[in-house]
Amino acid sequence: MTVTVGRVRDEPVLGGVKYVVLSHNTKLGAGKGAVLLAEWLTREGYIDRADGPRPA
Repeated sequence: MTVTVGRVRDEPVLGGVKYVVLSHNTKLGAGKGAVLLAEWLTREGYIDRADGPRPA
């Protein structure tokens, strides 16, 4: 899988950064690429890890 990140710049209105990401996943597959991205976002703290289903 190849990922290219570009046009990284400050975003003063939202208090963060803006960027453009292009990925090429011909060999990896879209599903596996989405899982890989979700794992990375979780590890970096951008999304919270779900606890899973709660018992009734």
